[in-house]
Amino acid sequence: MMNFSKWLILCWAAMSPFSWAENMHVSLTANEWPPYTSANIEGGGLVIELIKSAFAEEDVTIDYVIMPWARAMASVEAVRKDAVAAWYSEERSETFVFSDVLLINHAVMVKRKNADIQWQELEDLIPYSFVLLIDAVNEEQFDQYDALDKTYVGDEKQALDMVIKKRVDMTVRDQGMVEYLIETEPERFADKLDFVEKKLAHNALSLMLSKQHPNREEIIAHFNRGLSKIKENGRYQALLEQYNVSALAH
Repeated sequence: MMNFSKWLILCWAAMSPFSWAENMHVSLTANEWPPYTSANIEGGGLVIELIKSAFAEEDVTIDYVIMPWARAMASVEAVRKDAVAAWYSEERSETFVFSDVLLINHAVMVKRKNADIQWQELEDLIPYSFVLLIDAVNEEQFDQYDALDKTYVGDEKQALDMVIKKRVDMTVRDQGMVEYLIETEPERFADKLDFVEKKLAHNALSLMLSKQHPNREEIIAHFNRGLSKIKENGRYQALLEQYNVSALAH
């Protein structure tokens, strides 16, 4: 028997293509992930501005709401929100579809200042404890390596505080986000955190929609065309320079 949520999605699929084509509006969700997405940054942060600029080239408007990451993912999967910017993984690709790559982020291990931690293979990390974000992608082999001591929380800053307070040895976070927090909240983070030299991964950030979304192909097509346009007209590079973060254009 079909459950109620799937029935609602199918009903929406039957009715919505015409209304979306008329309205050309996309609802985004995101977590508090400065300087990329944040309720505390004018314009919403680098990623929100890039997405808004890309869609604007196609005459598509957006709105966005910031919420905890696990809830943001659930909202997109259930098609309560249209899209979220997320790192690609094979596991996610079973449930979601992805746009062209928006940015390449550096996933790094964050340790306490002056802690001497080096690694080459995942086995080298077995003596250490980690705090990770619930439902986040870090690096596929790392995420699946059960020999590591892992604790999970729902908030980026909470994870960093746990490292500072010696409750765990490390967290895995985006380098640009940690650099931003050190700069904007120095009393809380500066001179307390550092990066393990060997990076964990370079992750592709894309716009992500549920495979159940009735307009997923049309929305992604508009976004991909708009993204190509802002790369050609200079808007993309201007926003990267404005935010000055450790992320790579793709």
